[in-house]
Amino acid sequence: MPRNKILYLFMQNKVSIIFINWLFQGIFGLSKIDLVGKIIIEILIILIVNVAAGEITFAGVIISILIAHTFNWIFNTHFWVLGRFVGITKTPTHRFYSYLKKMQKRISNANGLIGVIVIGGASRGEKIRNTSDLDIFLFSQPQLNSKVKAVLFTIKERIIAFLWRFPLDLYLYENLVEMSKHRKDEVPFVLYDTKNIVRAYYEKQDRKIAHLKDFPRK
Repeated sequence: MPRNKILYLFMQNKVSIIFINWLFQGIFGLSKIDLVGKIIIEILIILIVNVAAGEITFAGVIISILIAHTFNWIFNTHFWVLGRFVGITKTPTHRFYSYLKKMQKRISNANGLIGVIVIGGASRGEKIRNTSDLDIFLFSQPQLNSKVKAVLFTIKERIIAFLWRFPLDLYLYENLVEMSKHRKDEVPFVLYDTKNIVRAYYEKQDRKIAHLKDFPRK
């Protein structure tokens, strides 16, 4: 919640929270690569809508921007994570491990990633509840084509989470160094680790890691 008193009071209303979430879409917490991906998707949708309209007008441009921004909000953000905050969705606890198992399989068939980890409450030993979410971080390979593939995989996974009504808090980073700004008391669950890069990063900090088999079943 914001420290500004006026903004804090404004966000006490659920409608206001939804509007602010739609407007900003968590951009202040996104990495550069993730943000660029969202902007490109938005620009593409704006162009498609205007081309489909057959002519470019001021009203048409405004409408296309609203459509593109809303599309990004629904399909390419953490939609059901917002849902749990405003009380419109709950997730049976057994679905968390099930989702991770299926996601791990999708990751194994993907390209462009060097590692995937899960942090959050479960990594601190907290119980999974029907109001919990999954905090998952993807790390892309350094090559440009790999970054593009990682962005596309991230978008695809967010769409899957939306369709499955699953509270997925998914972030794409360019390297593991960006994890230094997160909590140090979490033991990450490693879903994917090429060449043991994730393991080496945490061992260097004298920290432990866990694996999917260690994740709570419910």
